Amino acid sequence: GEKVVEYGEGDDDKNLEEDFEAWKDGKFWEGIGGMAGEQQQSDAKPENANKVIWGDSPSSATPNPSTKFYFDAKPAKITVNRELLIDTSNGANSTKHIEVTLPAGVKYNTADNAGILPHNPAAIVKSLIDHLGLDGTATFTTTTAIFPTPTTVFAALTKYTDLLSPPRRSDLKLLAKYAPPGLSKDLLLRLSSKEGKSEYESKVLLPHLGLHSLLVSKCPDVKLTFEDLLNVSPRLQPRYYTISSSSTVHPRSFHMTVAVTKGTNSSTSEKYTGLCSGHLSAVKECDAFIRESSFKLPSSTKPIIMIGPGTGYAPMRALLQERVSLGAPGPNVLFFGCRKSTEDWLYKDEMKELTDSKGLELYTAFSREGPTKVYVQNVMEKEKSRVKQLVEEGAWVYVCGAT
Repeated sequence: GEKVVEYGEGDDDKNLEEDFEAWKDGKFWEGIGGMAGEQQQSDAKPENANKVIWGDSPSSATPNPSTKFYFDAKPAKITVNRELLIDTSNGANSTKHIEVTLPAGVKYNTADNAGILPHNPAAIVKSLIDHLGLDGTATFTTTTAIFPTPTTVFAALTKYTDLLSPPRRSDLKLLAKYAPPGLSKDLLLRLSSKEGKSEYESKVLLPHLGLHSLLVSKCPDVKLTFEDLLNVSPRLQPRYYTISSSSTVHPRSFHMTVAVTKGTNSSTSEKYTGLCSGHLSAVKECDAFIRESSFKLPSSTKPIIMIGPGTGYAPMRALLQERVSLGAPGPNVLFFGCRKSTEDWLYKDEMKELTDSKGLELYTAFSREGPTKVYVQNVMEKEKSRVKQLVEEGAWVYVCGAT
């Protein structure tokens, strides 16, 4: 083939959609010239690609590869859910140690990732169902297998529909096609336009305005059928946690180290809790699947250097359990950091026990103890001769940041 346009790159830490639009308008259309024919814009409501079939007949459609995780996930019981922080009196967010029983037929390797399907809060789902006049108990299948069916309206909006993440500007542009003429349609078109980027940031991104709030509060005259809603809404994505247990030591369960996200919205002053971490901290069962990790162990005689501050210790805990259980003679060296040894030193007793039994060579950094802030990199600089020695001996180095 012949190259007709330069490829573009985007920065997902900033605004990937904006980067794409700049490339599309500045290079793509110019590059392809008249090859694509005349582009026609329409304000008409689009034909729904995914049709809803009411009833409980099983779907014969092949699962969509982009949402295969919905079909892979299985219900798994949470048997342990305990607080890891030593002291939360100063307002520090919770960090949980969670143990999950593996569903039948599911296995994992040490330091693999656990994929967890978050659930929308029941109050949010019920509010949207009431607003749109839907029957939450109604059962349906779909012509395209984007998630497992048959299921109910309530279950689909709970498990598969992203109701809380800010929609993209292109989603708002699509939603405007369902709005009657008036203030809501004008607002959606303005927010989705190039000229409305700053307003989109201040009214949608900063207050973290999701599809639920948009439909129920900001644009209540946009009335969607359930089929419309499934076609315009983004899918709820899994969250991945590095498993913090050894499959050799714990063959029938996996452990997770979960920092529960909490905060106050700077734009609305409303308090919020992370969708998945909040869900995990409150339930006794979750929908889970296993994803392979790139973390692998070397031969037992080689040293390993692990750099894992905060919850970044999760995969290191799994590696340590594995090495100790197999009696690996190679040195296990950990650089761990947190704010205070008396506050958020995760798995403190476990680390000390491993250190005492010579299974672990531990170096710690506590950033809020003493007159100066000390981080893991400062301790590594101090211990550079030891690090150099281990590297020269063929050490494998593992790095995982806190989340």
